[in-house]
Amino acid sequence: MVVWLASYPRSGNTYFRIVAQRVFGLATSEIYAESDLSDELKSNVGLDRSASTDGSPLLLKTHELPSAEAQPAIYLVRDGRDTLVSFAHYVRRYVNPRIGFEDALSLLVAGTFAGLGFPPGVNWGGWGRHVLAWLEQARTVIRFEDLVGRPVETVGRALAGVGLDVETSTRAPTFEELHAAMPEFFRRGQTGAWKDEMPAWMQDIFWARHGQAMRALGYER
Repeated sequence: MVVWLASYPRSGNTYFRIVAQRVFGLATSEIYAESDLSDELKSNVGLDRSASTDGSPLLLKTHELPSAEAQPAIYLVRDGRDTLVSFAHYVRRYVNPRIGFEDALSLLVAGTFAGLGFPPGVNWGGWGRHVLAWLEQARTVIRFEDLVGRPVETVGRALAGVGLDVETSTRAPTFEELHAAMPEFFRRGQTGAWKDEMPAWMQDIFWARHGQAMRALGYER
């Protein structure tokens, strides 16, 4: 059984997989190719790609827009402002160190990947479009704030929501522990960090482009 673990980038997907793997013993993988970053995650925080060979459940990470397939899915969401600020830092660290932070953030707020340095064909639709598309398909929606604050309870609830009956085997690593191991990937894990890094003029553009998705999730301006 494959369960999609879907999110726009920087919404907690990797943390969810770590908890699902360590605490609940589930196999997790992703649709993307092996990379230097996946090697870092394996060596520093123990996140390994694993396959389900006996028909047991497999959580499969994706950032793509949903397809027409009716596969069970968990969708992770985060305040779009925090998401895009975090993603801009990620782009500068792992994708294109030559781009300025505000330039990267501006492109992400505009909903475009052109100019960020990703390979041709990468386009996850812009944050708001991604959220609205997955809200129509996912069985279970999980907030980043709940995941970081109560990881075992939140992951367990999400797994139950897609029909997986699993038991815990150990405690979950805290976000602070993961930050200590990989500070540039697990950066802050905070709600409202955008207030320090998203200029007021960009916030207006953000709400004009992504306000419908923010309101659908219950986030306030």
